[in-house]
Amino acid sequence: KDPYPIDALPTCNHALSVCQQERKCIKLFEDFKIHCKVRENKCRMEDSTCLPPRDLCHEAWTNLRLSPMFGCICPNNHMKRRCDRIFSMVNHNPCVGK
Repeated sequence: KDPYPIDALPTCNHALSVCQQERKCIKLFEDFKIHCKVRENKCRMEDSTCLPPRDLCHEAWTNLRLSPMFGCICPNNHMKRRCDRIFSMVNHNPCVGK
């Protein structure tokens, strides 16, 4: 059973609001933002004590793929700039390797 049922591809704004209502989902998103940190379109991963930063980032990205955040879209509407920011953070993150 899909833990985040949405009928169609959600906008990224809607996907984030759905995700914020589910503690496990928002934790996945927060972990992704922490482990795959981006500033000024450059990857800013920090070393941690256990796993190498690249592994932590990849694991966070892999987990995020199970959430509504992955696969969201941004139609041309009044919320497009915010939507594009969310979309880019998830889909064009420079920390996530090919």
